[in-house]
Amino acid sequence: MAPFWLDFEKEMMENLMLERDIMFITAKGLAMRTLLTNFLRIHCSATNLVLCLNTMENAELYVETLEAQGVEKQYLPKIITNKFTVQDRKQLYKEGGCFFITSRILVVDLLNQAIDVPMITGIVVAEAHRVTDTSVEAFILRLYREMNRTGFVKAFSEDAYAFASGFHKVEQVMKLLYLRKLLLYPRFHVAIHSCLNQHQPEVYEIEIPLTPLMKDMQAALLVAMELTLNELKRSCKELDETELTMQNALSKALEYMLKKQLSSIWHRLSHKTRQLTGDLTVLRQLLAYLTRYDAITYYSFLMAQKAQNGQQRTPSQWLFTSAADRLFTAAKKRLYKVGKKKDKVEITLEPNSKWKSLDDLLNEINQAKSKLDENLAGGVSTLIMVRDERTSSQLREYLYFNGSDMLEHRFRQYLQQKNSSFSTEHQLLLQAIGLTTTTTATSGKRKSTPAAASDNGPSELASYGLSMEELADLSQADTKKRPKTANLSVILRTNQLVICTYAQGKKCGSLLEDLQPEHVILYDPDVAFIRELEIYHARYYEDPLNVYFMVYEESAEQQAYLTEIKREKEAFEKLIKQKEHMVIPLNVYDIPAHIKAKQTPQYSLDTRTGGRAKVQLISNSIVIDVREFRSALPSMLHKEGMQLHPVTLEVGDYILSSQMCVERKSISDLFGSLNNGRLFNQAEMMTRHYQIPMLLVEFNPDKPFALQEVSEITSDIKHSSITSKLSLLVLHFPQLRILWSKSPQATVDLFKLVKKGHDDPNVETAVAVGSNSGPSNGSTFYNMNSVDVLRKLPGITQHNYRKVMAHCKNLAQLSNMTVDELEPLIGHSSARKLHRFFTHNVNS
Repeated sequence: MAPFWLDFEKEMMENLMLERDIMFITAKGLAMRTLLTNFLRIHCSATNLVLCLNTMENAELYVETLEAQGVEKQYLPKIITNKFTVQDRKQLYKEGGCFFITSRILVVDLLNQAIDVPMITGIVVAEAHRVTDTSVEAFILRLYREMNRTGFVKAFSEDAYAFASGFHKVEQVMKLLYLRKLLLYPRFHVAIHSCLNQHQPEVYEIEIPLTPLMKDMQAALLVAMELTLNELKRSCKELDETELTMQNALSKALEYMLKKQLSSIWHRLSHKTRQLTGDLTVLRQLLAYLTRYDAITYYSFLMAQKAQNGQQRTPSQWLFTSAADRLFTAAKKRLYKVGKKKDKVEITLEPNSKWKSLDDLLNEINQAKSKLDENLAGGVSTLIMVRDERTSSQLREYLYFNGSDMLEHRFRQYLQQKNSSFSTEHQLLLQAIGLTTTTTATSGKRKSTPAAASDNGPSELASYGLSMEELADLSQADTKKRPKTANLSVILRTNQLVICTYAQGKKCGSLLEDLQPEHVILYDPDVAFIRELEIYHARYYEDPLNVYFMVYEESAEQQAYLTEIKREKEAFEKLIKQKEHMVIPLNVYDIPAHIKAKQTPQYSLDTRTGGRAKVQLISNSIVIDVREFRSALPSMLHKEGMQLHPVTLEVGDYILSSQMCVERKSISDLFGSLNNGRLFNQAEMMTRHYQIPMLLVEFNPDKPFALQEVSEITSDIKHSSITSKLSLLVLHFPQLRILWSKSPQATVDLFKLVKKGHDDPNVETAVAVGSNSGPSNGSTFYNMNSVDVLRKLPGITQHNYRKVMAHCKNLAQLSNMTVDELEPLIGHSSARKLHRFFTHNVNS
């Protein structure tokens, strides 16, 4: 059954169908999933072949939604993973339809011609903001447009800020995707604004004041964050201070900005600057968790951060400020207070302010009884939306226990796990909470209560709160401790209350349409879900919907929410201005100039050939392991006119010729493979099967071009030193060449240089190398044990042993050669030494 469409959704759908190649950038939560689902439903037929990229995360959700809308099973989209063989994929492509496929599998199938490119109806690219000139998606579109100029390309994105940051990124992405049309749909779009404002749900904003201790902690964190930010500006002059504001520091925007500005110079930064950037991340987390977690969980996390920081070479500066003292003091006071004589403690266990407000709100909803259970039409009465699983677990536990019992239970667990049983303060706390040292020592043998189980992680029915079966188990397991509060009476109504995280809501598809709630409580603010609520109520405005927006008053939580809305609005305004002056090439399918030059015949100036076209042997074929398509190098090699053959290789990553093999390592891969010994095995295999084995160490252009810090490099051989391990690798495999590349583009230039004058590799031979079947063209492989013996013989040196190996099959043949036969290989003096070694009588 097709869903009911709103006016602005109809407009978006019409533009999507009318324009062959187009990119949509919409605000978060504004019908992007609905738009893509409806578009796929139209193309679910055997006459089409539509490929969807960057959609694997929600592929099953799209399939379930289309099936619910009445699409026949044989026409539902297929999800292509590595479980399908090449032959299976070829057959599926011939059958047609829509496919959710990973970028790596698709690019390999395109290069191997496993799919008939001219028969492709079109390609859908979700999350278009992730496309860059080195991404696999750009590689796929280049291959697609080289052989198919009639198929469509539809690109989608909900991240306007990613497009607005940087220098004309939207133009770059459109050029990479071969697009000429761009449509922007912010929340303030005329069509969207007029449609959604006609039927707004009843929204009640509940501003909850922070407790005095929470206010003090928030103020202390803000002071510490501002001090750290100012110190970072002073210590690093390379930073652009225009975006380093406290407003951005409340969200992840500051981390993104710092990473963007400092990644290229990270190796030149002082230890102080690096530590300050890490401190900002920690402080932002502490500020976010203050309003999200209970007092015990927060205090435990705070102390863990302090202990971890104490193990560092240089502790963070903010820990020595008065703001840090205020923070730790207030966090402790939320749990307990120590007497002046330190001979007694008072347990306080301050609850979160939102819990009491939620309790009052649920009681108010329950007492109102605006709808009876039998009139719910299969829906639920109340839906509570939270940010993460920990918050969901807390609320489920709070709705079963009352707030004081819940906190007391969690505090018991915290004291039992704490390893300071011999301190006076800890002993006083154990006595105050009703525990003893003996109880603490044997706590591991106690049975876990239902509340403890919920704290360890979400249950299977976490997204739907507590079911009747769970409540029955709880009532049987712990009838003595079960509180008789109004909270429990609310839950006991069948399908009356659902607790769901925003991440679970995205995976559930049409969550609101499935549950049909009468009351929605936004326990944590979320911009995307608020817009989903607006669209849902605009569709079903006849059914009453009450929305309760809970937020801490004058808190970092409120400011972060407002900042997110402001950043998105400013991003769309910037994109609107860019669109007015956007420069799009007339011929988006134009072939790059360097590829045209390769396709142009080379004319000779030699008068003996009469200036005719001269046929030149150009070595431009490379065999690549399919696992390498996760990197940017294959795309750049193809862009430079190289002919790629993706296969599964047992030895090496890139085969440049019949004699040259390359094993590519990024810096992280190099460290890992040297530590576990895998690189030594790979070097041995390459040396055994290829005459010119090479190790390519490729750096990331966006990260520091350094193997390790200068201060870590010493003249001594150390087991933990990467330079020491590389030195041992070179000593053990002297024939191994090492190529150093600062970027993928530099690697392309290196490959061009080393391939000059060499033949192209044979694909079948490269695949057979290292397998049980062995080589198919008689390639020369060496017994490394025999090679080691050969190199230790008198007269054999580093410079002549390869020549001897090329002329002798084995050591037995070498031992029977005369001085005259050896002399052309190793010289007169060395030939006499070697011949004397083989013919000398050991008994004489």
